[in-house]
Amino acid sequence: MKLRGWSVATSWTVTVLWCVVSVGVSITSLVALALPTWFIRPNPPAASFGVWWWSGPGRIQWVDETKYEIPPPAQHQDHWLQELALPYVVSAQDNLHESEMSSDPYRVAVTDNFFQVRWSITGGASIWIIVGALYGGAAVVLASTGLAGPLMIPILKPKARSSFTRLLSNMQAAAVSVQLLSLVLYPLGLGSEFARQVCGEEHTTIYSCGDCSLGYGYFLAIVSTTVAAYCPVLARLITYRDYSPYWSSVNYL
Repeated sequence: MKLRGWSVATSWTVTVLWCVVSVGVSITSLVALALPTWFIRPNPPAASFGVWWWSGPGRIQWVDETKYEIPPPAQHQDHWLQELALPYVVSAQDNLHESEMSSDPYRVAVTDNFFQVRWSITGGASIWIIVGALYGGAAVVLASTGLAGPLMIPILKPKARSSFTRLLSNMQAAAVSVQLLSLVLYPLGLGSEFARQVCGEEHTTIYSCGDCSLGYGYFLAIVSTTVAAYCPVLARLITYRDYSPYWSSVNYL
């Protein structure tokens, strides 16, 4: 009877690659989550919105020598602009290309007498809050497992190392599944009053963006999640069975 011995070996090249990919996709996911460009309305007045932030236009008017007031644009009577682009005050600066509001977290970017206001979408769909929590939480799990691997794998024994990497692989597979679910759930918010006001009430509904189009924030999230799907596979390849040659076994003959 021919018996072939084996031992648990570790591929440190795969370990480093897995760590870099895990941390990289988690950072990319968080960046995509912060972008206010998941859906873009190209038609004037141009606007865009994401999971937690949105961006809209307006005009700067002179108030006095030290301050500028930002009222809703009178030439556009869209309901969403009248409600969300309320008057705010920013400090006057010699360079109007960058100015910051006195009240955080509002920020204004001024270019040619136009500005963009970004803040949390209080008028958006509640499903976006859930999507943000799920997608962001899954990204944190990917980063945590990617950092825990290189720290723990070297100090574990071979068999424990194999079990640990299998556990990390399962955790990352669950995190990627949550991210995929979040990307599928996000368009449900297009049926909200906010999305319909921005993208057009006539054609905007669940999974139909009306006058809006997919933005690079959404595409970045999709690409990041697609790459993240390889992380559980790489985690499984960190440890492997190193079989000894037949002739090294006493039972070979």
